[in-house]
Amino acid sequence: MTDSSDEQAANNFSSQAQEIHNSIFNSIVAFQFYDRLSQRLDHVKRDLGWLSELVSAPNSANNPSAWEKLQNDIKSNYSMEEERLMFEHIMNGASVNEALEIYRHHFEKTDEDDSDDEVELF
Repeated sequence: MTDSSDEQAANNFSSQAQEIHNSIFNSIVAFQFYDRLSQRLDHVKRDLGWLSELVSAPNSANNPSAWEKLQNDIKSNYSMEEERLMFEHIMNGASVNEALEIYRHHFEKTDEDDSDDEVELF
């Protein structure tokens, strides 16, 4: 084998290794997206269940402490900071659109701070 063949083989190997790296990275990003989406959907399902129980019980539907407990239960079960921020802003009178804008801003800030070599697992 000549130096040219060795160099070509090394470049080919390096190119294939980079493709594998990119594929793994993209798979991790896709998994993280799916995981976050699954968590959010689980939270919505759980919270709607709690809300349904509250409004269907005649003694609690008009009880301010029952509503406060529901709010505290919902807030305490969020695992992601952006969920807690959105919830707090809505509970403080922000519109859904305002809360979503805060959420978007949080992710823009997070994306700027992220490096390509970090993996966040839940």
